[in-house]
Amino acid sequence: MMNKRTLFLLGFMTLQTTGCTLIQQHMVSAAHRGHWFRLQPPEALDRSLSATQFVVFRHGETSVSTLNQVEWGTDRVAIAALSHMGGPLFTLEYENGHLESHASEQLPDKFHTGYVLTDYQLAYLPVAAVRSGIRDASLRVTQTGDERQIMTGDTLLVSIHYEFTDPWQGKVTLRHLQYGYSLEFNTIEAETEQ
Repeated sequence: MMNKRTLFLLGFMTLQTTGCTLIQQHMVSAAHRGHWFRLQPPEALDRSLSATQFVVFRHGETSVSTLNQVEWGTDRVAIAALSHMGGPLFTLEYENGHLESHASEQLPDKFHTGYVLTDYQLAYLPVAAVRSGIRDASLRVTQTGDERQIMTGDTLLVSIHYEFTDPWQGKVTLRHLQYGYSLEFNTIEAETEQ
């Protein structure tokens, strides 16, 4: 039996693949050429889950709010995002080392869907999995209490603050100082799958 999140995701993906003219398809290398983080396989998360989140992306004066449905399994990650008006904004699918995204032309140029999964992994994977994804030996990842930091020398690149010990509960705030943007992930509901 399919739960409501799975139906939401399937409906959204059907809408965007059946001729919605505002969607563009992009194939993105999982390595994100030139980026210091290598995407980890889906099983790097310590569980399979379905989550509904309200997410806010901010870069300077630009702000984008989305309602995200996240389906994270041991072999695949899928994320579908709707605008506050209910229109499709993007989908991501990551499986077998390949990341495929479909993005609305309504998204601002500063919003890059190819990095969404990287940010999810930086925020939600266990710290050991994040460390194994770091491709630059000069970077270090630390986590103390409710904050995770990625630094090079004394320079803070990424700061992640957790409202609760379980990152899939409450709010997670990611500030990416290197690229000048922030993300607020507000989990509305998360269900671990057996």
